[in-house]
Amino acid sequence: MVKEKEANNTIGWKAVRKGWEYNIWQEVGNRGGLCEAQEILLLENEGEKKAPIEAYVQLYRELMEKQVPIANVFDRFAIKVKASRKKEGVKDYILERFDEYEMEQVGEDEETIYFEKDITTAEQLEKITIGWKEDTFSFEMFFTEKEVLTSDVDRRNKDGQSLSA
Repeated sequence: MVKEKEANNTIGWKAVRKGWEYNIWQEVGNRGGLCEAQEILLLENEGEKKAPIEAYVQLYRELMEKQVPIANVFDRFAIKVKASRKKEGVKDYILERFDEYEMEQVGEDEETIYFEKDITTAEQLEKITIGWKEDTFSFEMFFTEKEVLTSDVDRRNKDGQSLSA
């Protein structure tokens, strides 16, 4: 997952890739090239910073050393999948994915049916796609950072002095 600035200038978390470590490194290579071309800028202290590919790869080397079990992602994030599909022209194997993922229909218009699903278990997260879009359907995963609980951060006493949690 990476924290990115979207085209509308909002900053949010995005799952870039999931899978085995070699799958992640393939994506790091692709994104590192974009970083080298300055199409990806690193976020630092709420600002943007240019970085060469080496810095981008080093960032991931450090992150890979701090891996946590997939179930821990739910401690920090609420996860929702939003999907849509055309009413006609969708291949059977795609329709099967909507059933397999147990997507809940939340609306429709003349051409399209819309779905959502809250992801609450590691099993669901491992099974469902993080992003897949074609002409007749799309799946997109959204991560919303949960509010940090007071017990998880330094507490302050009445005088503003830092107390250990």
